[in-house]
Amino acid sequence: MTFESKTQSEGAITRTPGAAAGDAIAAQDQGGPGRVYRVAIVFPRAQPYYCKFFQRLAAHPAIDLDVYFYSDLGSRGTLDPGYQVPIEWDLDMWSGYKYHFPHNYAPRPELARFSGSFHPSLIRDLSPSRYDVVLMHGWWGLTTWITLAALIARRVPVLIYSDKNVIDWHGGWRQGIRNGLLRFIFSGVDAFTAIGKRNAEFYR
Repeated sequence: MTFESKTQSEGAITRTPGAAAGDAIAAQDQGGPGRVYRVAIVFPRAQPYYCKFFQRLAAHPAIDLDVYFYSDLGSRGTLDPGYQVPIEWDLDMWSGYKYHFPHNYAPRPELARFSGSFHPSLIRDLSPSRYDVVLMHGWWGLTTWITLAALIARRVPVLIYSDKNVIDWHGGWRQGIRNGLLRFIFSGVDAFTAIGKRNAEFYR
């Protein structure tokens, strides 16, 4: 995973290592105590492959990690609307890092609906006094938009992760409206965690 950050001179996106992670690792390599970075990650729900990443990230001596999930799907044998069966993963997805399930105040809670996630407590929890950087998963949902706006207004460094790629970028007038909204959102984001060339091209 690489970081795509925006240069101040041209507003372009260039491939650079994350400054916080780079500084911390360099300090550790030199034998110094290094700074511990307070990191929050916000994801819609737990998935085995993501949780393994959270566990490895939390094990880094320079990272103090908290993960916030919009939903507890997959954690307690609850009915998964996507699979239409109760899901509880038979893997260790929860040890090694701190995780939270903020209350969802949406009248009809559902991750697939834009208004199906409304977690106002995140605005309080993700304060600059508690975290040095916040990694957000994508840009779908009411909670995500409100949280991104609050983080940007408070000048909390924001990273975005998504697996969208350049193939999705083209289209008709609807895509044009969406592209304009995305460019507006991206203008306030500090860096993007690119997972490949096409994903990096999407952010450009």
